[in-house]
Amino acid sequence: MSSITGVVNELATIQKELQSLRAQVKKLNKRKADLEAEVIAFMESKEQTGLKYKGMRIEAKDQEAHRRLKKSEKEESIKETLRNQGVRDTDKAYKDLMQSMKGSPEHKVKIKISKLK
Repeated sequence: MSSITGVVNELATIQKELQSLRAQVKKLNKRKADLEAEVIAFMESKEQTGLKYKGMRIEAKDQEAHRRLKKSEKEESIKETLRNQGVRDTDKAYKDLMQSMKGSPEHKVKIKISKLK
């Protein structure tokens, strides 16, 4: 019984560590975006497309990016495309399409840790 307590304690510790690392990554990504915006603003104010600093070349390039659609927007977009292709029952076709993308189910046992009240 004592060996399982060590395993459970390690599992709980790892979960807490992952949670804090995810929060830290979120903060770092936010800070990175802020700094990139600051560098872009600097280059725009100097009317430059790039700069060199300590052996690094930093360039500002225009790129096209697609924002992620919400689930409801994605569903409506797919159904509209199906309608345009001549599919009559778009709801059924959409459900079949989503089911085919899932693949076959696999049985998996997961552990959930929660505090006792």
